[in-house]
Amino acid sequence: AAYCAIIAMWCAVSRRPFNSVMDPHYLAEVELLRPGTILPSPCIVSHDIQAIYAIISSKIK
Repeated sequence: AAYCAIIAMWCAVSRRPFNSVMDPHYLAEVELLRPGTILPSPCIVSHDIQAIYAIISSKIK
């Protein structure tokens, strides 16, 4: 779960498209650092960003 949050924040803060997680070079990097890691789909990244936004925005009001 923490890894998914980090990926969501990486996409949001860097203004990267959600499908960045499917980039072959990124996949190769992740595989090199942690073989067998299953990354979330772009759809999951989008959902996670929406969930993080909902939580954070409710605390700002």
